[in-house]
Amino acid sequence: MDRRELLWRQFKLHVDLYKHYLDLTLKMNAAYYAISGAIVSYALAHRGDEMSRDGLFIPFALGVGLILLAVVLQMYRVYYQSKNLKFKI
Repeated sequence: MDRRELLWRQFKLHVDLYKHYLDLTLKMNAAYYAISGAIVSYALAHRGDEMSRDGLFIPFALGVGLILLAVVLQMYRVYYQSKNLKFKI
């Protein structure tokens, strides 16, 4: 197998991997907006109820949790990519 074919296969592998990650990210984003939208619309429909106002903390906590998850996963990915680098001198 020549170098060009090897690089092409590696490129295809990386593209397929990122397709999976993009799909997963879009699904998580859609679920976040659906849950947040449902809670906010309920809270706005029942403004007098104090419990519904307290429920607005849930979308905020969910958003912060997703941000933290993304940061941790990014740090994990960067750590292992940098660990596996092979420097040619």
